[in-house]
Amino acid sequence: MGKVLKRAASIALAAVIITLSVLGLEIKAAGNDVVVHVQDGTGWGSINIYNWGDKGETAGPWPGAVMEKDKVDGWFVYTISTECDLNLVFSKNGTPQSGDVKGISKDRKEIWIVIGGEGEANDMGAATNQAVLYTEPEDGWPINLQTVGDTTAAEGMKDETPKTGDNLAPAPIVFIGIVAFITGMVFLLKKRLVKE
Repeated sequence: MGKVLKRAASIALAAVIITLSVLGLEIKAAGNDVVVHVQDGTGWGSINIYNWGDKGETAGPWPGAVMEKDKVDGWFVYTISTECDLNLVFSKNGTPQSGDVKGISKDRKEIWIVIGGEGEANDMGAATNQAVLYTEPEDGWPINLQTVGDTTAAEGMKDETPKTGDNLAPAPIVFIGIVAFITGMVFLLKKRLVKE
C-alpha cells in the first residue's frame, strides 16, 4: 500500500508542476522591482539600460535592454527586478554611453536619472555623458508609483478588479479542477487497496 501511495503522490506532484507550466504561471524568486526613468538630455533617441553586480547582468548582456518610451516626452522607462543594489550605465546601443551610476538601493521603488552634458571618462578611458541620479521626481517628471501611507498604487495602470458580471479567468478554475481530479484518483486508489 505504501508504494501505491508514494506513486500516487509523485503523480500528483508531477501533475501540479505540469499544470503550472502549461498555464504559464511562474514561480518568481524573491526580489524587488525598481522602476528606472531616464531623461534623454543627449538626443540619442533610444536608450539601453545595463546593470551589473553580484547577481550578474540583470538587464541582459552589454549593451543591456532597450528602454521603453515613458509617458512624458524625452523620458524612457524600464523596470528591473533585482535582489541586490544596482549599478547602471546607459547607452545608445553601446556607444555613446553615460557615466556609471553605482550603489542604487534595491529597496528603492522608483528612480530618475538625467543624462546630458560631458561626464568623466569611464574605467576603460572612454568619454561619457553625465548621468545624475534623483530619488524624488521634479515637477513634470513621469511618476509610476505613488506611496500613500502603506499602500503603493501604480498611476495610469489598468484597474484589474473584477466587476459584477465579469467571468473569472479560466486558469485558476482549470488548476482547481486538475487538483480535484488527482485528489479523487488518490482517494479511489486508496479505497481500492483497502478492499484488497
